[in-house]
Amino acid sequence: MEIVQHVDVIGDDRIQAILDDPRNFNLRAIRAETLQDWIPDIGTYLAPNVCRAQHGVFRTAGLARSGLPAILRHRFFEAQDAERVVGARYIGLLIYDSEGDDYIFEISAGSEVVGAVRPWRHDNRRHLIVASRPANILGGHIPFTVQAVGKGMCYLESVLFLPALPEASSFAPTIERLSVRTMPGPADQLVAEVHFITAEAATAAVEAIPPFRGRFFGHGSESWEVRLALSEVGPAK
Repeated sequence: MEIVQHVDVIGDDRIQAILDDPRNFNLRAIRAETLQDWIPDIGTYLAPNVCRAQHGVFRTAGLARSGLPAILRHRFFEAQDAERVVGARYIGLLIYDSEGDDYIFEISAGSEVVGAVRPWRHDNRRHLIVASRPANILGGHIPFTVQAVGKGMCYLESVLFLPALPEASSFAPTIERLSVRTMPGPADQLVAEVHFITAEAATAAVEAIPPFRGRFFGHGSESWEVRLALSEVGPAK
């Protein structure tokens, strides 16, 4: 199935606001009509230890290694539910994206293929992944299907049906808790230790500029400048 672009939303407050919006329909994964090779998270010892606001479905290590796809299928027989999902809807998947996950979600509405989305950050937090291509749902009685292919826990909390595509969250890396310590080095050299963390996964490049008289930290009458540059980590090729 063709992989389509997706919008990635993070932050529990913002995700909850989307869930609470009456224009959106929230299908809790644990309440789907059919769950195949997915385990409902009802707090058993097999349930993963993740931070979540609502229980979902997941795959055990054995299921993940089996190579079998996990399938969620649902029909909307109640009239009030069908009215909220019929028509053009953007499909959002509320997941907990864990380290070690590697899978795609294939989305279809009856015989119409919407496309597949591939989460790639795997940063141990909740993501609302919304396919940028809308699904055209012709009727509530037509089976709507989400199929997960790949390996990992694949924790799915909800499937959302949205009339509009939400704005993506920013993943621009930022520097936090920056500190620099200088100390004398061998052969009358100066050693600088730079410590920091980033709010998002990023690659960092640290550059030391040759001595000059200036306003930074110095050794004797000479000063050094240390430049720190961040770049966002992209999906694996």
